[in-house]
Amino acid sequence: MEPIGGNFKQALAETARVQEEIGLAAARQLLSRRRIQDARSVDFLPLHRSR
Repeated sequence: MEPIGGNFKQALAETARVQEEIGLAAARQLLSRRRIQDARSVDFLPLHRSR
């Protein structure tokens, strides 16, 4: 039987890896959303700057 400590460390490493993947996916989604918003707001940028 494996010691609990080893399993725990393995589980922590796995959790960290999964969280990193989720974080990367979320970051990609945010970036693509921002790109879409930027593309939509290009026409309004000069108005905001002049105010």
